[in-house]
Amino acid sequence: MQLTASMLTDPAMRSQLEAFYGNKKSETLDALRQREAEFPDGFAGATITMPDGETRTLGPNLFTAEMAEKSFVSFDQWISFMAERFDDTSTNLAQAEKRVADVEAMNPDNSSAVHATFSKEGTLYAYINDDGTLVTSNGTERYLEGLEEEARRNGLSGEALVDHLAARVKAILEERFPELSVERFDAETAPTIREFAQSWYQGYDADEIYQDALADATAHLDSVKAWHEQWQANLYEIQGFLMGAGTA
Repeated sequence: MQLTASMLTDPAMRSQLEAFYGNKKSETLDALRQREAEFPDGFAGATITMPDGETRTLGPNLFTAEMAEKSFVSFDQWISFMAERFDDTSTNLAQAEKRVADVEAMNPDNSSAVHATFSKEGTLYAYINDDGTLVTSNGTERYLEGLEEEARRNGLSGEALVDHLAARVKAILEERFPELSVERFDAETAPTIREFAQSWYQGYDADEIYQDALADATAHLDSVKAWHEQWQANLYEIQGFLMGAGTA
């Protein structure tokens, strides 16, 4: 039997799921009562696992079984929580993994994928990426706004899009900045992300920003993985209980 989200809300499964919830609640309360007997003055630092799988570390104040019982949500609230979030953990894990991959793609040693730059006397006014993304700089948005969107609406893509934008941007900016310098690159000559940043964005430390972003994305992924693993363990426990109860 493979546990599914629909099974959690199936009226035919309610009695078995309610029995599981009741058993977990009883186990938690029994454990607390036992610890109360062993440590009548409190048991700071002890941990308990709630029916939803959350692990709680107790503080210095006495947390009694009576207090715990009052803190439990109802079965209906618990099963609603489980059903609503059944697919969320897998989605969140995939999103966290994609976030790390996206950050890793911004390694300063990787190609900037810049196809063309438009500048004058050391000032960058615009650049176009290999995918046709047009980026404006130093106030040129008012001249170039909508060019990329218009070209895409007209069905241009790939090399045709890049060439079209390069010609349009060059013509528009040359009217305002005579002697505009246009430099074009291919896959072999495109600068790295680090080189591009050093050339045009003084004070922008590509390496530091990359390392900070990667550390943040990795920490987030680790947190999501831990939650996902706990969630899966909870589901396996529910599934095992239902199978033991003879639910097919």
